[in-house]
Amino acid sequence: MNVPKRLVASLLMLAASALAGAQDHHPYAGQHERSVKALSDDEIKQYLAGAGMGYAKAAELNGYPGPMHVLELADKLALSAEQRDAITEALQIMRQRLNFFAALRLSRKIIGVRAVSERHQAGVNHRTGGHAGG
Repeated sequence: MNVPKRLVASLLMLAASALAGAQDHHPYAGQHERSVKALSDDEIKQYLAGAGMGYAKAAELNGYPGPMHVLELADKLALSAEQRDAITEALQIMRQRLNFFAALRLSRKIIGVRAVSERHQAGVNHRTGGHAGG
């Protein structure tokens, strides 16, 4: 009868040890305290600067660097001032177009939210006889 108790005790100690070790390794440890839980401060800065957002992904998947990466490597690539200017202009045009489309998507969302809000308010007014008080 002592053997099973020792075996159970050993297994419990082994399990507790394994759990303690597993608790030390959390891939998301501390991220719940961030201002935006899913993004690091560095990622937020990059997004706000328009960098690292995958805008050049299509080019890079086809073996071409995006304009930001070309500018970062301008010295190593020995780009002339004219080439740097052309890449900088291409980057600005790309960002302007992306900003336009982002603004368009945001505008559509605002219109959608307002439409839902108005439908909700109309339903409240209908149920309450014209006032939102209830």
